Amino acid sequence: MASALTRAAQIQPQVATGNAARMALGQGLTDLASAYSTVDAYNPLGLGTTGIASDAVTSTSTEYLDGIRTRAESDFAALPATDDPLPDAQAHQIAFDIASIETASNTVNDVLSTTALDDLAATARELPASLAKGILGGVPVWAWIVAGVIVVGFLFFKMKGSGR
Repeated sequence: MASALTRAAQIQPQVATGNAARMALGQGLTDLASAYSTVDAYNPLGLGTTGIASDAVTSTSTEYLDGIRTRAESDFAALPATDDPLPDAQAHQIAFDIASIETASNTVNDVLSTTALDDLAATARELPASLAKGILGGVPVWAWIVAGVIVVGFLFFKMKGSGR
């Protein structure tokens, strides 16, 4: 939520008048339509049919987008079509609507734009490196030194004991 508030603070000066706010929020609502398209096209297994899991994700995502759209459309309807300055509270609400639309669109487009099989393949590619880093990167340097001394000592005594 903090990022939407930060983004709203950045947007607010750009929506200081009714006309500027109407144009920016109208563009945001148009951009929100692309998120709906991503939700409609969501197919987690990449197969020709959808299932219960994709229906639940589609339903939840649509409800999430609907809530943001409903609020933004309501705020849009209350905007004056003039170049008069907006009250700070109204400009802030419009900026927050736009930031919410950006966040929702980016989230939906990022999360639902790949199939579960694509996600699994990406995880399979990244897993060995992340496991090695997690296992090997978590061992302190002194432990590696001690392990090296033990191995060298073991090899030394093994070679000495075999007469080499």
